[in-house]
Formats: sequence, C-alpha cells, structure tokens
Amino acid sequence: MGGFFAAMAARLIVSPIVPYAVSTFNTTPGVLGLSLSGMWLAYALAQLPAGVLAAQYGTRPLIVAGLLLTAAASGLLAIAPSVLVFAIAVVSLGIGPGLYFPAAAVLLTETSENVGEALGLHLAGGDSAGIVIPLVVTVIAGFQGWQAAPLVGLFVAGSMAVIAVFALPQIDGPAPKIDSSKKELTTALNRVIHDPAVRRIVLLAGCLTFCFQSVTSFLPAYLHAAHNLSIPAANTRFSLAFAIWIIGMPLAGRLADRLGANAVLIATALILATGVAILILATSSLIVLIGVALLGLGMSWGGVLGAKTMTALGRKGRTSGYRAVRAMYGIIGATGSVAVGTFATWANWQIGWSLLFIVATLALLILGWDIRKEASVNIG
Repeated sequence: MGGFFAAMAARLIVSPIVPYAVSTFNTTPGVLGLSLSGMWLAYALAQLPAGVLAAQYGTRPLIVAGLLLTAAASGLLAIAPSVLVFAIAVVSLGIGPGLYFPAAAVLLTETSENVGEALGLHLAGGDSAGIVIPLVVTVIAGFQGWQAAPLVGLFVAGSMAVIAVFALPQIDGPAPKIDSSKKELTTALNRVIHDPAVRRIVLLAGCLTFCFQSVTSFLPAYLHAAHNLSIPAANTRFSLAFAIWIIGMPLAGRLADRLGANAVLIATALILATGVAILILATSSLIVLIGVALLGLGMSWGGVLGAKTMTALGRKGRTSGYRAVRAMYGIIGATGSVAVGTFATWANWQIGWSLLFIVATLALLILGWDIRKEASVNIG
C-alpha cells in the first residue's frame, strides 16, 4: 500500500508543477504534454516484461528496483536545469512504477488470503496520493519553490525501497524460458488484435484512459490558464477531483454488481463528458467547482472496466491477456497528454480540453457498439 502510494505520488507531483515549469523554462504545454505522454507510455510498456522479470528474479528485487528508479527520477526532476532534463526525468518516472506494479500484484496474490481486498487496499493507497500530493506541492512551492516538490517523491519512494528490502518476503517463481515467455506474450498480443470483443475493450479503455491521463496531467494547468485560478486554488480543486474519484470507485463497483457493468460504464462516461463540457463553458467559480466534481465522479470507471475486461478474456486468457490489454490501452491513453497540450499550445486551452469531450463521446459510441455485439452473440 505504501509502495504504490510512493509510486503514484512521484508521478502526480508533475501535474501540479506544470504551470511553474512552463514559466520557468519558457516552454509550452505541448512540450510538457509530450514528456507526460512519454511517462504514461513508459509506464504501459514497462509492465509487459515486468511479470516475467518478477518470476525470474523474484518479486522483492523488482519492487525495490522499481521504487529506487522512481526515487532517482524524482531527484533528477528536482535538479533539472532545462526543459530537456525535466522531460527526461518525467519520462523516467513511468519506468519505475511500471516495474513495481505487476511485481506487487504477484506478491499480494501469493501472500494474501483475501486477494481482492488486498489488491483493493493496495490501489486505494496509491489513489490517495491524488488527494494529498497537490496540497503538499502547493505548500512546498510556496515556501521553497516548485523544484523542491519532487524531493517528496525522492524521499517517499526511497524510504519505501528501504522498507521493502527488510519487510517484504521473497516470492520466487520458476524462471520462465525466454522462448516460452515470448510465446505467451505473442499469444496475448495476437488475441488483443484478432479477438473482436477484446479489441473493443482495448478501444473503450484507451478512450477512457486518454481522458484520465489528460486530467491527471493538466487539470491544474487548465484551471489556472483557462479560468484564471491561482495555482494553489487549481491544485486544491485537483485534490477534490481525486477525492471524489476515490469515493466513486467502490460506489460504481456496487452499482455494477446490481445493474451490470455496461450500465455503470455508460453513466460514468456521460458524467465525464458532462463535467468536461461544464469546465469548457463555465463562467463562474461555482460552475467550475461543479465541473471538477463531475469530472472526478466520471473517472470512477476503473474497477468496473477491469471486471468487464476479465469477462471478455475468459478464465484461460486472464493471466497473460490482462497484462497485454493494459499495455495496449495504456499506449492509446498515453497520447492524451501530448494531444491536449499540443492543441492548447496551437489554439487555446478550451480547444485542447474539448478533445476530452470528443474522446469521452467516442467511448460512449464504442460502448454502444460493444453492447450491441454482445446482444447479437447472446441471441445467436
């Protein structure tokens, strides 16, 4: 739980400091959006070999390595003298957490009796960083300057790495043969490409992740530039969005158990699109606050989408297939930061933010298409 908090916190530090970095380095949202997309892409791609590495070398070494890489990237971010070094540090912040997460999931699965509860608490620990970190960054930036803020990531990730060395059990799996590992990965990726049901899930998840990663990358910068909020006020609203998101996830899960995953996914995508539209058209601070609240609630689809993905993969394809699906939709979602940042640079922030409304609407269309296909299969 603490490890994922550290991994998530180090990445979430970037978003609140984007407005400061744009000013300090005299750069554009498009340039920083490219580096943020690189971070999310690195996070997605690092998870592909992470499962095999955990089986080959054990979970504890991979967890420790992931946390140490996260700490090192945070340190580099704190001392970045130029936008190029800043971008390299941001991209590097995706690699460590990408290695950490699959190994931690394996460790929890092997050592916990209540696996679902353990994984849920682990995810909640990471998600809670979204409430705390923007506020911490605001305080530190006010007293010490924004470049001191990434030192929080260095300290937390470094501390968790030391604790992991001494506190975590070593779970060794049979070292997989290279050929069999490649075959497993190829089979999983082929299924993503050729199985229509899985392909629709990837497209749907890619659209929703596009929106999520754009929000986590640029919400404070957008509120600051488009609605003239001070950076501390924008960061506070960022924390609010995360708080509502964390509350909304278990609520969405319970509703999905009663009403079905598709109904909840439709509702959350609609709420997300509405929140984005309100933030584009808002003319007062109260309306902005409502838009932020709806945005947070509209991002609570994570667990429901995971359940839908597992259903589509079936029992035999879940082990390798879920990893491949996560990587593929992570790659699609990673384009969100660079797209929003680029359009904000070329036109304005409202135009850039409108991409989220378009992509959320596209997610609804894909979901409708998927529901129709599921119905035709059940009838057949």
